[in-house]
Amino acid sequence: MNAIVEGTAVPARALVLSSLALTIPIVDVLTGGGAPDKFEALVWMSALLPAFLLAHYRHWTSMAVCLAFAVLGLTAVQFYLMVTGQTLPPWPYVLAAIGAIFALSVLATVIERARTR
Repeated sequence: MNAIVEGTAVPARALVLSSLALTIPIVDVLTGGGAPDKFEALVWMSALLPAFLLAHYRHWTSMAVCLAFAVLGLTAVQFYLMVTGQTLPPWPYVLAAIGAIFALSVLATVIERARTR
């Protein structure tokens, strides 16, 4: 069973995995931040998985590269937090940062499409 997204089949297992990955940060926020403070960035990294899988199955190279840099950035932030003993800012700021990264990824994909036409 495949879901059709603009004519390209996305496997159902990718949709299920994406849904589960997106629920991790949502449940963490709704339950009052159950993740230990020093691992907060890793929890938010799972929010990028649905977009990354969609970019992979749709062959959106620019978006996949931007999302890979986002994962690299969150990993660097996590490393910095562990070294300095600090915590992430409140979750709305993290959500806004992830939204901005996603918007840049979409922009990169639009630019790539315009270039190839």
